Amino acid sequence: YKRDVAGNSDFRKFDDGLKMTVDVDAEHLKRIETLLEAARAKGIARYGLHRQASALMTCFVPTPISRDHMHFIDGASGGYAVAASRMTSKALSTAPTVV
Repeated sequence: YKRDVAGNSDFRKFDDGLKMTVDVDAEHLKRIETLLEAARAKGIARYGLHRQASALMTCFVPTPISRDHMHFIDGASGGYAVAASRMTSKALSTAPTVV
């Protein structure tokens, strides 16, 4: 069942963007932030991050005898919505001013 949960979790790319919840230590988080910021500076990525202490998993199981159940994982304190808001705020603050 653990293998099915991992295989059926929402790790895929949607809306032309990758959205994921990850559990990493402070060192790995710093490396991820450094890589994302370098990609943003080169104009090849936009990103938003939100750190939180816990996650929430919502499961959709159409039938208990089938293995095609879905698991949606997000941060328990705002998750994707907060990260998207930060990405939008960052984009607006760096947008050129039109006069």
